[in-house]
Amino acid sequence: MLNSSCFVSIPGNINICLMGDPGVAKSQLLTYIDRLAPRSQYTTGRGSSGVGLTAAVLRDPQSGELTLEGGALVLADRGVCCIDEFDKMLDADRVAVHEALEQQSVAVAKAGVMATLNARCAVLAAANPALGRYDPRRSLEHNLRLPAALLSRFDLLWLLQDRPHRDRDLRLAQHVTFVHRHSREPPSACRPLDMKLMRRYIATCRRRRPLLPEALGEFITAAYVELRREGRGDGLYTSARTLLAILRLATALARLRLGAQVEKDDVSEALRLLEAARDSLRGEPEPGARCPRPSEAIFGILRELGGPGGRSVPLPHALQVLGARGFTPGQVSEALGEYERLNVLQVNPGRSSITFV
Repeated sequence: MLNSSCFVSIPGNINICLMGDPGVAKSQLLTYIDRLAPRSQYTTGRGSSGVGLTAAVLRDPQSGELTLEGGALVLADRGVCCIDEFDKMLDADRVAVHEALEQQSVAVAKAGVMATLNARCAVLAAANPALGRYDPRRSLEHNLRLPAALLSRFDLLWLLQDRPHRDRDLRLAQHVTFVHRHSREPPSACRPLDMKLMRRYIATCRRRRPLLPEALGEFITAAYVELRREGRGDGLYTSARTLLAILRLATALARLRLGAQVEKDDVSEALRLLEAARDSLRGEPEPGARCPRPSEAIFGILRELGGPGGRSVPLPHALQVLGARGFTPGQVSEALGEYERLNVLQVNPGRSSITFV
């Protein structure tokens, strides 16, 4: 017989990762949430180490005793932790986020100090694509270069693309120039809500504890099984964490309308948000964009294999990778010859490596 102590409560905090091209105001959104939330912490991936995110053991200069000081995730307990430039974090520091996202706690075992600190916070992260701009023709792994185990801990992964659009670009340029000239926002028919009123409304919503009716359990179960059956090849794996994300989103929607229990419309909206987030990861090609020729695609893969600042790539390894991508030896040979004539790369006489000029 199972003991009741074996069961744990489902964390109610929603974790969101915003990914997109530079200049789509991800940092502005994070700073606004940092100002709006009654309790929040703002940090950047490049400026925060693993100790700065979790906890640090310091020695008191006066008494000489060891003291434990919490990092950003611990200080944001019962609030929001905004992490900008999430992709710039070192791999060793990014590991510290795994436990906080999943267990809502931070375990510390340093210098003889062993403790478990609460990190019951919602994480809002912002990341840029690894290649500068998101390429919808490539997979999610090629665009983000983030471990799949970490991405699965976010309830929503949302892509923001910077696509040219005449009307939107015109409005944005007019807004920026007006602010630059007059040092104030342009007049608008829409009046923003007062931030104090928003804080009071959010605090009221957080006190609600909506229940999940038994009838909705079967509906959610059937929706989750259908998601698993589809098995979409969009780079995201549907697991039990996806089911928990649906429950958290539906509960949050019920809180927003101050409802006593979760309704079917809340679950349907949660499923729509999850589907819209996954559809955004597919991206949309630029209007009028042409498909690259095989030689261009081959050269792009070779540059990826070379890595940042790479000057050479082993030819056998490149042939193996290109063959796995579906390119024939004739296409590879033609591409190498074309770029050799353009003096972009050179194949060594022994055909052991490719050197970029």
